[in-house]
Amino acid sequence: MYKQLFMISGLDKYFQIVKCFRDEDLRSARQPEFTQIDLEMSFVDEPDVRNLVEDLITTFLKRLIMQQLKNHFQSYFIMIQ
Repeated sequence: MYKQLFMISGLDKYFQIVKCFRDEDLRSARQPEFTQIDLEMSFVDEPDVRNLVEDLITTFLKRLIMQQLKNHFQSYFIMIQ
């Protein structure tokens, strides 16, 4: 419902942090609930999604644990390989 209202009102993207509950069989290796970031975006391509997720994560880290990342995510992926 929110997605339709936001898209009709002219917002082309938004995100929400959502608490999710598993409705499948409980197993000892799985938590019954978890939190996820839900993105809704219109008319975007892969770099748009990557940049938005990077901005969200770096902003969360900066505000929650007062830690600033020095490099962009692409730099970290190159170092891992």
